[in-house]
Amino acid sequence: MCDDDRIGGVVKLNDTLMFPFIIPPFSDRQLMWRILLNCCEDIRNINGVLQDDVNILLSLGFNVNVIRQVMCCPTGGSKKSVTPDGLSFHLLDDSFDITKIKNVM
Repeated sequence: MCDDDRIGGVVKLNDTLMFPFIIPPFSDRQLMWRILLNCCEDIRNINGVLQDDVNILLSLGFNVNVIRQVMCCPTGGSKKSVTPDGLSFHLLDDSFDITKIKNVM
């Protein structure tokens, strides 16, 4: 957190950290990892990291077995999504005419 704004986050389950993210303009991933690992001393596994994190984690004594490219999107319950102009959502149930979709396919 920075003041009252979320600037990053991670999923923590027992001794595992997963899918860490930082919201721009904040970008110091090394500082993020130092903070996470200092406050969570019981960490044994880290999953869903970016390529940028590999050298940082290696320098901190972690082994990296598999590197995956992931995209994490921070969300919050207080934020209402804004649909861009021209984009619409439709339920694909029996009431929706899927003829156009069938024609494209």
